[in-house]
Amino acid sequence: MICCNRCFNDIEIRSIIEGLDNHQEECPLCRSNDVYIYDTNNHNELVGPFSEFLSIYSSHNEIRKHSPAFNNFSSLRE
Repeated sequence: MICCNRCFNDIEIRSIIEGLDNHQEECPLCRSNDVYIYDTNNHNELVGPFSEFLSIYSSHNEIRKHSPAFNNFSSLRE
C-alpha cells in the first residue's frame, strides 16, 4: 500500500514518513499534492507503531468465541 504524510494526522507518523525523504507529486491514496510517500513494499518504519496499536484489538470472530453475548448488540453485528 502506498500512502503519504498527509494521509495521517498524527505528528509522529507524519515525521517518520517525511524523514524518509521520498518526495512525490501526488499521493495515490488521498490525492494530495507535493507529499512524502510511504510504500509498505519498500519501507518498514511504521511496522512497530502500528503493530503496538493493532495488538490491543481483537477480531470479530475472536470476540464472539470468547463472549457469546456479543451477538446481542445489534450495532456490533456484521
